Parts: sequence; structure tokens; C-alpha cells
Amino acid sequence: EDYDRVCSPKHWPWPEFWRKDEFEAALGDLFRIPFIVAGEVGIERSGKGSKQAVPSEEDHIKSLLETVRQFVQVSLEELRREQPRPRANRERYLLALPVVGTGFGQAGDITGQIVESMILCLSELVSAVEDVDCVIVCADLATFSHAQNVRRRMLDELSTKSFEPARFDAVEPLSSFRLFTPEMRSQASELAKLSTKGLLSLFIGAGVGMGAGLPSWRQLLLAIEDQFTSSG
Repeated sequence: EDYDRVCSPKHWPWPEFWRKDEFEAALGDLFRIPFIVAGEVGIERSGKGSKQAVPSEEDHIKSLLETVRQFVQVSLEELRREQPRPRANRERYLLALPVVGTGFGQAGDITGQIVESMILCLSELVSAVEDVDCVIVCADLATFSHAQNVRRRMLDELSTKSFEPARFDAVEPLSSFRLFTPEMRSQASELAKLSTKGLLSLFIGAGVGMGAGLPSWRQLLLAIEDQFTSSG
């Protein structure tokens, strides 16, 4: 399929990247490091010269969402082909995106709208497949707080079956949130209250880091044993 808004490192068109030895070396080890996909997030102006027209806010967000959709599609195609199973004992591939277009894409003044639209879009995409999770990486606390508020509102509206997307048509965009039962949501809210009061302590084992590629407790012990025994 032809993707016009994203491309993977194998197809990046800029020759300066290929003149760097370290980049060529990285490509040889591409799927042992985070897989990077470049996407178009700039404001697309129409016309020529001083008569260039700036797209409306809604049109620009729709363009950004198309970049998001293509990013997920391209990433899954490449990962399924080159890395048949998710790494680090994960059940799903993990894809991370910034709040697209809000940096050098020069759309920082509509960050809130982009965050909400991305959550809707990614929820729909994740609901449509069984082997992917998506993470939105926020650059600052204000953006993160807004994203959390959006998710909380979506959950509240979903529980009352009153949710209606304001600007984008979607079929069951929040079905992924249905994984949380009312009891689970109640327990999560209680944990959040304890955390904000400083009354929550976490007791975790070595396995919690396996999803990020860290060794399990057994793997760690075996690595230590190898360092201190001659037979390995």
C-alpha cells in the first residue's frame, strides 16, 4: 500500500542519513532497537506565494490523524513481517507517538484538541486489532494532565452510554475501554485517591520491568552467575 504521510527508515528519502556510518549500522540492527517511523505533521498550505491559504483547524487535525493512522499501519506491517512476536514477553506490540504537530509542526495553540482527537483515533485503531497497544507521549505536565482528563471523561461517559464523538465519525471508538469493569474502575479510583494523599506504597518484583526489556529475576541471576563462574 502506498503511504503518502509516513515512511520507515528503509524508505527515508534524505541521502544525508545514508552517509552516516552509525545510521547504516543502526539499520542493520533495526529491530533490536526502537523502530522509528517519520511522519508529516506540518501545516499544509494551499496556493502560491503570499496567497497561500492556511487550512482550518478541523482540516489540519484531520490531516494529523491520517498521519497517525498511517503510522500505526506501517509500524504493524513492518513489525509483523520482521518481528513476528512482540519483544520482552509483551502480548502486544507497543507503539509510542508524540502529540503530533504541536512542536515544530507549529500547532501548539490547539494542543488540547489534538490530544482529544488522537485519543479517539487511537482507541478506534486499537479496538480494531488484537496485537497492538499505543502510548501518547506528552512533552509537559499540562498536556499529560489534559490527556488524563480526556480519558477520565471518556470513561465516565462510556459508563453512562452517553458518549457521542463531537467532530469525528467512529464506530465504537471506545470499545477498548470496555476491558475495565465497573469494579475495576472503582478500585482504580480508590487507588488514585490514596496516591494523591501520599498513602500508597508499591511492592513490585523484577518482572515489572520485563515489558521494557529488562531481565526477569531468573535471567538476572543467570547473568550474574555467568560473570562469576568460569564454566558459565
